[in-house]
Amino acid sequence: MSFCSNCGAPVADGARFCASCGAPVQQAGSAPASSAPPTTPVPPTTSVPPVPPAPPVYTAPEPEPAEEVESPDYDGMEVKLCSDGKYHWTYPLNMYKNPSIFLTVCKIFGILGGIMFILLNFSLFTNGDWETFFGNLKYWGIAVLVFLAIALLSYLIVAGMYHGKYIVRFTMDEERLLHDQIPAQKKNARIIGGALAGAGVLTKSPGRTGQGAMVAVHTSLESNFANVKRIKAYRGFGTIKVNAPFSKNQVYTTREDFDFVLDYIRKHCPKAK
Repeated sequence: MSFCSNCGAPVADGARFCASCGAPVQQAGSAPASSAPPTTPVPPTTSVPPVPPAPPVYTAPEPEPAEEVESPDYDGMEVKLCSDGKYHWTYPLNMYKNPSIFLTVCKIFGILGGIMFILLNFSLFTNGDWETFFGNLKYWGIAVLVFLAIALLSYLIVAGMYHGKYIVRFTMDEERLLHDQIPAQKKNARIIGGALAGAGVLTKSPGRTGQGAMVAVHTSLESNFANVKRIKAYRGFGTIKVNAPFSKNQVYTTREDFDFVLDYIRKHCPKAK
């Protein structure tokens, strides 16, 4: 006799169902009803190594735009480094407000006049004729005052012909500085110089003839920095004097650029004081 696997009641031999609970009876030698079908074997999996991340793509930075430089024909007042590697600027000097040119002319002719006075009166020094010397000195002083009056009047006439503006173009690099009048004023300078020189010849005045020649010829000045001996700055007038043997140059700048130009000239003039 067997027993029901569900409720435990005795089951008669050969019975297919339990008389007590009705559950199917497992026959001897048969597979259990609840046995699961055989599973298909799964082959072992092999581990795949992780794929490394792709390297970052390098993107070259965009080049910065080149610094804009001015053309060598630049004629503004601000000092600019131009495409030829030189500094350029143009300055309109007010001849009525800035006396730099007038004082320079007076100084030059004052020195020449002093040299002439000494040469003409040298014999009085050697002979000790002081009475005649001081008499000549008095007349010489009067002549100097007359010269200054004429020089001032001539300067005002020239300033009027220039419409009160002496316009200069400057070019500066590490070796030299060029002071050059604009073409229109060069023409006026030659006319004025020729008139002064002609008046000097007609009046037999060597001084006026020389003055006219200087005005006509000196429409441009070039200073080689290697030869410069002295630099003088006059900030109030925006003027820098660059003096070398046989060359007296004057530079004009705005107040904003004055220190830069002065420092640049001093840096490149090894012999200057």
